[in-house]
Amino acid sequence: MRAVFIGMIFLALSLVSHIVMAVDIEELRVINQHVNLEYQRSSHGKQRYYQSAIAKYQLVRQRYPDAKMMITHAQHVTPSGFEIEPHTVIAVEVNDTVWILDNELLNIYTAQDRQDLKPITSIELKNGQVWIHHNDCDWNIKSSQLADSATEARLKSTFWKNASS
Repeated sequence: MRAVFIGMIFLALSLVSHIVMAVDIEELRVINQHVNLEYQRSSHGKQRYYQSAIAKYQLVRQRYPDAKMMITHAQHVTPSGFEIEPHTVIAVEVNDTVWILDNELLNIYTAQDRQDLKPITSIELKNGQVWIHHNDCDWNIKSSQLADSATEARLKSTFWKNASS
């Protein structure tokens, strides 16, 4: 009986620790809103979007080190089909749903909600290696390849400094 009780305690603790490690959508919203407002008020100029993407990536990675995250270069397409300049967004996968942290909008959206964004390429740090993914319009990965050593070094120094893999 005691073994069963101890087993149940360990099971409960492991379930609670798993819940604690889950990505909180509300916290992603807060991170996105905080960074966007901070960078909208600053005078970072043209680098504002790039720097806010780095800030978001690092904040989410710091809070959720095991989350599946990608830095995605996406094309914004208007309903009439006009393509606006591509920009960088952070994509975080939570329970098989891709959430988009955009550089202007204060809320976060699922990939299905943001059908005006068409992903082009994504980069991901996985098992200490930098992967470059070519995305389909539905955010699925069409193909992947390891980054060459120069690209890997540049991306690691920019996005993943002081971050664990």
